[in-house]
Amino acid sequence: MTPVSHGKPCAGNPHARFDEGASASEEPRRKALLHTNVMTTKLSSKGQVVLPEALRNMFGWGAGTSFTVLAYKGSVIMQPIKAPTEEEIAREFDEAFAESRSQARAAGMVPADITRAISEVRSERRARRTRA
Repeated sequence: MTPVSHGKPCAGNPHARFDEGASASEEPRRKALLHTNVMTTKLSSKGQVVLPEALRNMFGWGAGTSFTVLAYKGSVIMQPIKAPTEEEIAREFDEAFAESRSQARAAGMVPADITRAISEVRSERRARRTRA
């Protein structure tokens, strides 16, 4: 299970968040994450920090995992960067298209209006390229 920013806050740590749809197989990891785990590490002369193996295993972070790093009120917060899956991308597009259709309907637009608007934009772009 990967922490995500839209889940519920973790007890004892408002920055750790969990996916609402966690499966039963993820329950042991969720319970481990609900407890405060204090670990230590050192900064190397090259500016590198090794995350303890227990922490990497707890979150499922492997070599090459990328993070965003935020300095906040004297603390450093790291959040793994997770590329969206094809299913997540498809769902986002479906939601965006559904919202666009809903707004267009609410504005009284019909498909011919959209086709006309696209044709106008394309014509304007062609005209600009011809002038340039």
